[in-house]
Amino acid sequence: MDEECSIAREGGEEDGTSSDATVEALANDYAKLLDMDIEKEKQQLDDGIEEMLTKLDEFCGLVDVIRSDSTLCLTRTLPEIQRKSHEMNVIFERIDKLEAFVNLINTQVSAMNDQVTLAEDQIGSSRGFKKVLNNFSLPFFSKKTETPPTPPATHDYTPIEIFKTSDYFTSHESEASK
Repeated sequence: MDEECSIAREGGEEDGTSSDATVEALANDYAKLLDMDIEKEKQQLDDGIEEMLTKLDEFCGLVDVIRSDSTLCLTRTLPEIQRKSHEMNVIFERIDKLEAFVNLINTQVSAMNDQVTLAEDQIGSSRGFKKVLNNFSLPFFSKKTETPPTPPATHDYTPIEIFKTSDYFTSHESEASK
């Protein structure tokens, strides 16, 4: 038995030096692992926290600006918009009246145009053109026969009722008094 122990001791001594060196190298590696530069890590963490706090402060400032703008919008801007919309309703009514007036003028001008066309058809608008040709005729192209003048035909004319702008537009004095 003593032989086995001595063999183990002898083998252990050889292995003991190498195992002592291994244990020492392992201990050094663990020491390096645990020997971290905490200041460096702490500084990075502090910088990250500082950046987040700055962004949070900017966000809070933005929220305050939005709150104050909302208050301004509700107390001043919104009533101004409402007042302007009432003013615009007056303008919209005037535009509607102007559109109705333009439609009335269009209708009356079309009726007058129809009457002028009818009058031209009844009188014969080509009469003036024939007169010019008769005065300009060359002796060898036409006969010299005189035609007796035809009396103009009488047609009843009933004028259409034309609008009055005073019915649609008020004078500046009456608008100023409103």
